[in-house]
This record gives sequence, C-alpha cells and structure tokens, in this order.
Amino acid sequence: MRQDASAPRHNAAPFGLLTSLFALLCLCGTVRAAHADITLDTLVGFGQNAVSGSRYRPDTWTPITVYVNGQGMRGTGQLQLLVHQGARTTNYTRRVSLHDGPLNEVVNFTVQLDSPLRNGGSTGLNIQAQLLVDGRKVAEKRAPLPLGVQEESFNILALTKDGSGMNFLIKKRLGLFHGYFNPINLISRNNINAAETSEYDKVNTLANSTLMYTLAPAMPAAAQGYDMVDVVALADMPLDNLTEDQIEALKGYVRNGGTLILSGGTDLSRLKSGFYNEMLPLDQISVRTVRDLNLLAQRYKEPLPLPNPIGLVTGTMKPGAQALFGDLVYSRPYGNGVVLLTTFDFLDPNIRSWKEAPSLWRDLLRCNPTRISPRRTLASNARNGESGMQTLADAMAGKQATNAPPVPVVTIFLAAYLILLVPVSYFILKKIDKRELAWFTSPALIFGFTVISYLIALSIKGGALTVNRAVVLETTAGSDQVSGYGQLTLYSPRRAAYDISMAPTGDANSPYRTLVPSEVLSGGVVSGDLTVDMDNTAMLRGAEVRLWDKRSFETPVAANLGGVVEAKTRMIDHQNVEVIVTNKTRYTLQDCVVLNGGQANTIGDLAPGATKTQTLKWFYKDFSSGLTLPNAGQNQMPSPDSQDVTKETPERTLLRLRNGLTAALVPQNNNGYNYYNGETEQAYGRTTNAVIGWFNDPLLKVQVDGKEAGGLETNLLMVHLPVPANAAPEIRKVMNPFLQEPIYNILEDVPGAARPNGNRMGIYR
Repeated sequence: MRQDASAPRHNAAPFGLLTSLFALLCLCGTVRAAHADITLDTLVGFGQNAVSGSRYRPDTWTPITVYVNGQGMRGTGQLQLLVHQGARTTNYTRRVSLHDGPLNEVVNFTVQLDSPLRNGGSTGLNIQAQLLVDGRKVAEKRAPLPLGVQEESFNILALTKDGSGMNFLIKKRLGLFHGYFNPINLISRNNINAAETSEYDKVNTLANSTLMYTLAPAMPAAAQGYDMVDVVALADMPLDNLTEDQIEALKGYVRNGGTLILSGGTDLSRLKSGFYNEMLPLDQISVRTVRDLNLLAQRYKEPLPLPNPIGLVTGTMKPGAQALFGDLVYSRPYGNGVVLLTTFDFLDPNIRSWKEAPSLWRDLLRCNPTRISPRRTLASNARNGESGMQTLADAMAGKQATNAPPVPVVTIFLAAYLILLVPVSYFILKKIDKRELAWFTSPALIFGFTVISYLIALSIKGGALTVNRAVVLETTAGSDQVSGYGQLTLYSPRRAAYDISMAPTGDANSPYRTLVPSEVLSGGVVSGDLTVDMDNTAMLRGAEVRLWDKRSFETPVAANLGGVVEAKTRMIDHQNVEVIVTNKTRYTLQDCVVLNGGQANTIGDLAPGATKTQTLKWFYKDFSSGLTLPNAGQNQMPSPDSQDVTKETPERTLLRLRNGLTAALVPQNNNGYNYYNGETEQAYGRTTNAVIGWFNDPLLKVQVDGKEAGGLETNLLMVHLPVPANAAPEIRKVMNPFLQEPIYNILEDVPGAARPNGNRMGIYR
C-alpha cells in the first residue's frame, strides 16, 4: 500500500522542533562554557590584597576594587556591585569591555558602607560582585568584609613603589586622632580624668594610628574613596600607570581637605611630571646637594649622620606657599587641603632609620589645620538625620509638597459629600419615586467628588516635576580649587521611577563620571533600593517616587568659579586683623559676612572685581562641633511660610532654600561618634576665620529622564582666610607644628594591648 506523501511532514515537525531545541541548548552550553572561566576577585578598602589584609573605616565612603580574570570572549559586560545593608540594596554598575583570550581587567568602585554595629548591629552588611553578559550572570564573588579601623584611628596611606618603607611608624603611638573626630568624647567614654594626665599621656592612652599601603590599580577612582584617609604620603610610587580618573581623585582628595605629603630628593624627572607640576609648593625646581641636615638634628636633639651627601629640592615658592621648616618643608593650600613637600627624600634609609624619624613624622602629620567644614557638617547631619535636615528637605521640595487644603475647605467638602450622597440623594429619589436609580447616582456622586478632590489637590500640589538644590562650596582664599557638596530633592507630581543624572548624559569628559551620588537618609530609613550607574556621567537609575511625594539625594559638586576670592590679612594689634577681600569670581556674592568663630561681621554684596575691608578679632585656639551662620536675607521680605502657595515666587523659594540650608548647618547637640548608639560626628574642628557669601547661579544642572529638570538652586560659599604674615608668635605657633616643641622618643604601642574600654587597639571586625 502506498503511503501518503504528507505523512512524513506531520511527523517531521515535532522532530525538527526537538532538534532545534537541542541545538539551542548545546549553543547555550557552549556560551556558558566560554564564560565559565571568567573569575572575579575583590579588594575592599585599602591594602595590597585580600589575603594579606585590607582596611576600611565603617560609615564612610570606601574604595572597592574588582579584578576580572580568566578566559574571556568578545562583547560588553555589566559589572554589578551589590551592597546589601539591612533592608536596602544599592547596586553600583559599570560596563566592562571583554575580549578573547586572557582577561586582566581592574574596575574601581566607591561605595558608602555602614558600620556592622550601627543601629544595634542590624545592618546585615553584605557585598557581592557579579558580571552579566547579555543579561545573564557569568561570574560572581562575595566580597569578604575586611578589618575595620577604629572610628578615632588616624589613617596614613603610604604610596611607595614596593609597598613598604614606612613600617617604622606602625608601632608608634603618635597621639593623633582621625580628622573631624572629637577626642573629648573618647576620653569621657573611657572614664579618664583629663585633669590628672598630660596632653600627650591622654592621646597616647586612647589614640592609635593605622598605616596602610595599596597597589596602584587599587587606588580610588573617586575622591570620595579617600574618605577614611587623613594623610597620603606619596613617595616613589610611579604615577604613569594610573588612570586619569585616579589622578583626578587624588587631587580631589586634597581639594576636599586632605593632606598630601610629597617626597623630594634627586629624581627631577618624577617631580617635573604634570601631576607634581600642579601640586608642588615650589616652581622652577632644581636639586642642590648637602652633606648634613643640621636643622633636623637641632630641632629633635638627635644627631643625623649622613655617610653620603643627599639632594634637596629647591625652587621658587608659588603664590600662597610658605616655608614651614627652613628649606626642608614647604606647604601650599590646594582648595581646602594642603600639599606638603619634604625637599629631602623621606624614604632615604638614613632618615628612615633615624631615631627621631617618628617625631619628625608626627609634626608633618599635624600640618593640616582641620578647620570646621560646612560641607562635612551638612553631609554628617544628613547621614544622622539631624532635625534641621527636614527643614532643608521641605524647602527643596517646595511649598506645594507640604501644603494642605485649609480646614474650612476640607470641612465643607466632606459635609457636602455626605449630605449629597445620603439624605439629599435619598429624599430626591424618594420624591420622584425612583429609588432604584441609587444604583447609578451613588457611583456617579462618588466619582464626581473623587474627580473634584483630585482637582483640588492638583491645584494645591501642582503638576510640575521640580528638583531644587542646595550647594555648599568651600575653598581657601587665593586658591582656584573649590570643593563642593550638594543636596537635591525631587518632587514628583505622579508615581514614577526616574533616571537622575548630575550632568548631561553621555559626556565622557564630565567630572561627574567619578563623583558618586547617593540617597539622603531620612531618619535612618531610605525610600527603596537604588541603582547607581557609573558609566560616563554618574546616574541614579529607576529612583521611585510616590504621588506628590519627594525623595532627596546628595552628591559632590564639581565647581569652577571662574576666578578666586582673594583675601589679604594684616594684624593691626595683638588680636585684631584687617581683612581685605576681593571677589575675582564670575559670580556676585550676596549678603557676605566675615566670620570669626561665632561672630559674623556683615560686609554686604561683593560684585565681580569688588573689594571690601573689615576688621575682626582673630580666632585661633578654639575648637567646636558646630557652625554658626547668619540667616542671610532673613529680613528682606516677610516669612515665606506665611504666604499662600499661589503667591509663591522664585525669590521666596530661594529665600526658603537659604534659610533651610542655614538650619541644616546650625550647631547640633551631638555627643560624638559612637557605634553603640549610631551617632556620627564629622564636623569637629578648629574654629575658622572665613568669608561667607551666597549666589543663586546654577552649578548643579540636574537632568531627569534625559531632560534638564526645573527648579532653583542656592549656593553657600565659604572661603577660609590665611593666617596674617605678621601674626603674633602665639598665632603662628598654633598653625605651624614646626614652631611648637616636638615630642621626643615617641612611645611604641604594645601589640595586642587592651584599651581602657577593653577593646584591642587598632582594628576590629
């Protein structure tokens, strides 16, 4: 019997489908096999590798290096760093270019890590790296949490070629505390009677320092990654292999208030490179040879034999630079920080092995004045949910975010709704004998009142998406480097998820490619998970905001004022100083004051090119945990909070932003940085003498979903004043450790010695 020709066709379809499915599975298996050899490794914090140990400081921004190794393939992957802290997850992402053959990629992240002991140890800190290709996970690695340094530990990062050379400082009790940490809190917490011990005994009882090394590829690519570091000692580590982002991050660290110590010596090719050319306090440098360093021997009362002559860097001091210690140590302000140069090579074996080398280093490490910083104060208060932060968040959200309909309107609306829905509807339908129509009239009334209530709310809350910003800028008089920190609040007229960038997207040269934004904590609770895309311009992806609600974020701000604020200071008697301020920026500075500690001396507006003169008492001894700022423009118009939202104007919004920012910067009653109660103090420092001014020109041009967002911005600029050149000896002595009596024979720490509170010195898990 002849078989129908169509029969094989019916049987072939399932067979072909199975064959195709089998081939697809084989292909997937082949692709998986191609990816199976890719491995990830991680280094959290500062160190040379995870095996020998790394260090981080909890509750700070921390660098995390991810190494991508193994056999690769062509394509582009997405490297994700998932940071799980309590109930929230922050996902930091970067693109990774893959290729055939062996992989050896290094990717740098900077993330904000909570303390494992914050809020009673409930954070559940967990870090996981994973590589995705075409949406599929091809490699993953859980990052082990490294050793955390104590909150008060003074942290030194040594950048040397061989990852050694400064080990003589490891066991020395230098008596220094982490910048912006108030030592009084530690003394009181450990029940030490400060009156019965000398200052050096006090600090050596409690203070400890941590010396860290790291490899060049693991250096932070964002200035925030140096958050835990007090001093960077840059010796002979080559900078040629660093990326442009890593170089800019190191500059940003100094700009933000850090201390960079550069080693001199005879290697002029190193010192004449682009980075050193910008950062050195000296210009037109050369080398001269000396056979002794008598200045060191005389100051520290210890002979310093030199078997062979050594070279000292010499040159012309740049504007703002000064000689701290003869021709051996120079300094120069860079933004809020300071660059030091030891004209000798501080890794020279004769100097390293010198008995009083730790005493010399103690003086070098104390050369940063660590003044009260409004940037750090605002960031610290935001992290701790201080009361003033709510005022600022409400001001940035706009009056519509907190407005509610008047009580009479709500009362009349509810009364009308209830009367029409029940008695009126009932009696009317009964009168016309159509009570069955209640099945239609009731839903109609409910729908109508719902629409009316929405329209009333819309008239009050508004339908415009706005992003208002408050920015704090900080610099030193005469420096063209400015450090900025900003907060922004997005007010949403609808429930949506937004992509928020701090600059136009796709700009590969944007400075925001390395500045990491994050969410401002609100009472210790965030609004939800967050994705931070670090490709080109930093972007917050999919930030969810509810209907007529707000969500606040923080970010470093890249600022160029187009010039400097110059200030000349001159002592006119034993305590009063004449200050001459000249505004050479492109902005008109409004409501300017000259601040000395808790007193503000008004000098009015400063237009570009304008000069003002003020006499004030010079503060130089006091330390404080808070700023005192005047409410700029407070009396220029009636309080905006008393005005109806329909009368809102840009001027009133800006005034509200200014006063909100001032409220967020006022002194806080904070007992110090304490893991046990979750408090953090990052605002302690030397009382500052400064010029303060305001301007409203936008610096932080936020984009939402690829479009520039509406909203206003207020900017507070603080310019720290230089110490008068003719200052009295007691003033110059306070500001220059080399004019103070040194401490000889620095004590050594005993390994594993118990602290007064029972903890071991130096580190904890």
